[in-house]
Amino acid sequence: CTLLLNSDGEYLFGQFNILHPELQMRILMQGITFYVDPTGKKKEKYAIHFPAASAVEDIMSQMAPPEPGEDMEQGILPDIKPLVTSLARIGVEYDINRRHQTFDSTWSSINIDDSTHCLSYTFIIPVEQMLSEKKLSNTWKLGLYSEGGRPTNGGSRMNGREQGPGIGGPGMRDPGIGGPRIGSKRNENTNPKVDLRKMMMNDIEVWVPFSFDSICLLNE
Repeated sequence: CTLLLNSDGEYLFGQFNILHPELQMRILMQGITFYVDPTGKKKEKYAIHFPAASAVEDIMSQMAPPEPGEDMEQGILPDIKPLVTSLARIGVEYDINRRHQTFDSTWSSINIDDSTHCLSYTFIIPVEQMLSEKKLSNTWKLGLYSEGGRPTNGGSRMNGREQGPGIGGPGMRDPGIGGPRIGSKRNENTNPKVDLRKMMMNDIEVWVPFSFDSICLLNE
């Protein structure tokens, strides 16, 4: 996985790229939410909720990936492109300072690259209100959260939890996943068995610290 962040001082641009096939399936089935906390803590005032497969289950009944079962355990994964296309049409939900706001499709996207097979979640979020926070920190935090269990109706919240496991959380540290952690490289000499059923059931929660000043391009 790679996480790319940039800003022009007015908006924060983010892209989360996933190459690991089973992790791609896991995120598409359960949805994912991105949080930005300008106070440097782990609060949920600013969020972007991407939908889960259940949001298009009527349309995707013949194409959507199956429930975790024997086929998945044997490493047989369906073509995810139709699912990606359908989810991309839905768009996302924004919560800005705990108020729901709707933006057009140019503010977010879900894509699968035909040549690299890389799944990408891209978003833009305004930062005007964030910069006016009373306890603005030099180090911000971006959170990624995807709820485990059966497929949900969209991106999930962190249930109001102030503190989480941080980087290497319950869904990212299990060696059975077989994918790299954020910021690490996969060992190409190993191919650990993936327990997709377990991956589907575990929550994924990761908080990444970053400096807003270091990603801002106002002076360029």
